[in-house]
Amino acid sequence: MFGKRNRLYIFHETVKIADRNSAIDILLTPKHYLVRKESLPVKYPLRARKLAPSIMDELLDDGEYEYVVYKEGDEWVFIAFKPEELEERAALMGIGLDNIGKIYFAQQICDRLEKPLRLESGEVLAVVDGKATLMPGALFDDRDIGSVSDTEALRPAKSYAQGIRRGKFIGERESYILAGALTFIALLFFLEGMRYRGAAEAEIEKIEQAAGDDTALAGTLTRENILSKYRKIDKRQREIRHRVAKMASLLSRGVVLRSLKSDKKGFEAVLDIESPSKKGIVEYKLKKMGMRYKSSGTTIVIRESGG
Repeated sequence: MFGKRNRLYIFHETVKIADRNSAIDILLTPKHYLVRKESLPVKYPLRARKLAPSIMDELLDDGEYEYVVYKEGDEWVFIAFKPEELEERAALMGIGLDNIGKIYFAQQICDRLEKPLRLESGEVLAVVDGKATLMPGALFDDRDIGSVSDTEALRPAKSYAQGIRRGKFIGERESYILAGALTFIALLFFLEGMRYRGAAEAEIEKIEQAAGDDTALAGTLTRENILSKYRKIDKRQREIRHRVAKMASLLSRGVVLRSLKSDKKGFEAVLDIESPSKKGIVEYKLKKMGMRYKSSGTTIVIRESGG
């Protein structure tokens, strides 16, 4: 969702959504995630993210978790949450996943919580030992807490793309890169089509010149020549686009698109699979689709050509 900014809501059980059919962004309270801060001799976020499961392990119960990792001063912040649990709570609140655009975490606004904030639920969002924390409202005097009149003022600088449906929780920058890559591929298809159109127009001109003044003959020759020569090309490009769309339908929780390359002859997609069971399901679907692939470890490489 790259156009008009969605309205931001603090995500809790009693939140009042003005229009449940509109796209929204949400700020998760600590009730919906676990957080840990660690000082580590790690320079890059990718490396820190790989450490997240072991760093968070003792805080987590059974279930499937997603992780968000970012740097805060000299410390790394590790956030873990259950996508299925978030999905279920959103459904109970009447919020569809398709309506959730970007996700933020209360931990990201600790620097704006000098004064605790009272939520619609009656709970208070405060900072304890450097972590955003939900506390009973009865513990605070009304004079010591603030209220949320404008959630937009709380919007953190960095957002995350909602990845529950695709099985991967990614940063906004990474989602822009992926969207840009897919747009670039679509542009390649368009430019390729324009090139064929230019070639067809040149072919028409040659045929018309050869036919001279016989316009009926020229029209017949042109039509038959162009249809026979370029019908196969157009069919091949449509087939490639169709197969890319079929491949995209495989993406889900635990099935992540690592890369996608395309040219006029076909495309190559690399999928990362989180578990053997998921891999078996993907391979079964690929066979049903009649798509060619090679499998190695947790990776599947799909190679397809048009027509």
